[in-house]
Amino acid sequence: MIPLLLALSAQAFTLDVCAVGCPYNTIQGAVNAAATGDTVHVQAGLYAENVVVANTISIVGDGAGLTIVDGGHAGNVMYVIGGTVTLDGLTFRNASVAGGLPGGAAVHANQGNVVIRRCEMTGSTTGFALWNFVGATLENNLIHHNMFWGLQLDWGPSTVVFNTIAYNGAGGVTSNWGGGALVRFDNNILAYHPSVGSNVRGEETWTQNFNLVWENAAGVGALNPDADWQENVGQSPYPVAPAGFGNLKADPMLDMGLCGGLELLAGSPAIDAGDPGLTDPDGTRADIGAYGGPGAPATMVQDDGICVSPGVSSPYRPGSPLVLDLAVQNTGSAPRAVLLSVWAQGPSARRTFVNNYRLQVPPGPALTRSWTGPVVPVMPFPQLLICMSARDAVTGAPLQETCELLWR
Repeated sequence: MIPLLLALSAQAFTLDVCAVGCPYNTIQGAVNAAATGDTVHVQAGLYAENVVVANTISIVGDGAGLTIVDGGHAGNVMYVIGGTVTLDGLTFRNASVAGGLPGGAAVHANQGNVVIRRCEMTGSTTGFALWNFVGATLENNLIHHNMFWGLQLDWGPSTVVFNTIAYNGAGGVTSNWGGGALVRFDNNILAYHPSVGSNVRGEETWTQNFNLVWENAAGVGALNPDADWQENVGQSPYPVAPAGFGNLKADPMLDMGLCGGLELLAGSPAIDAGDPGLTDPDGTRADIGAYGGPGAPATMVQDDGICVSPGVSSPYRPGSPLVLDLAVQNTGSAPRAVLLSVWAQGPSARRTFVNNYRLQVPPGPALTRSWTGPVVPVMPFPQLLICMSARDAVTGAPLQETCELLWR
């Protein structure tokens, strides 16, 4: 009898979350009920939550772009403060707070370890933040269009492999005061950052192999002439990141189309250019970036038949009117009525320009419209997020939300 009771007590359970018909209708409710080793399965849908986790559990969605956790710019979206938490197949978006971290990361690990796979972190002050000597593993993630850093790796060992880190406002990756921690940075795309690609500022030891870098500072805002890899000599002692091997500097050829998900386009130099000892799911040599390696997903951006873009032109001139090339596309087979909204998001404030504009969108090519808004104010920070969303005009259901960087 005693062995049977022990076996039952050690059994792991799956707790299902969905809007209607599941034992839990919020992620936080399921997390609070989960025991060590349990899995919280979050079905496809939009969850307006700021989740705090302090236990060793797994939180698994139905896929990035399908299971979306929206922080509503009210702090961290996912805040890990204990245990070892595995996150897989979710989108985390819209984290921000005045004064930065803690409180402005799509995922923030602070005294809790994390493993993040096949997730999207976007539209936030910072994509992912690691604090206080905990560890992190990031594999096959999209970290893009965040206001400041894509990754902030402070005080903890990290393994960062097969990720696409692009279009973040301050830079791709920064690390501070790591206490000698090891950062493994392999098979990643690091591209399109206005200040710096990778900024090593602490005492970490970095290894970096089979990465592709492109247009970090040079050509995008041009704040520095060329800063794909940067060691900040203002900190002492500081490491010199090794040159590594297999690294490329070339245009990654990402799908930036209206319905694109930063996938690699045909002919991309990142295809079959990753670690030769690893393969993609189809058995070929691993690609570089979020869609490469044995755990690669097919896609991480789901358009639900409607795609939108605010059409930002950068850099901007403070004091000048805001000019956008708004676009919406219906990839389905029948016309759809949608409600469109456009707004600017700063670290702690939001300004709405267009609210619930109703539009009938026929299937086919994208509808575009040039829009001139108010004068962009002079700001103490170099970037804003300009966001556009679409909702179903009949049901009110969210269809897509996209943010783009506006930087000076």
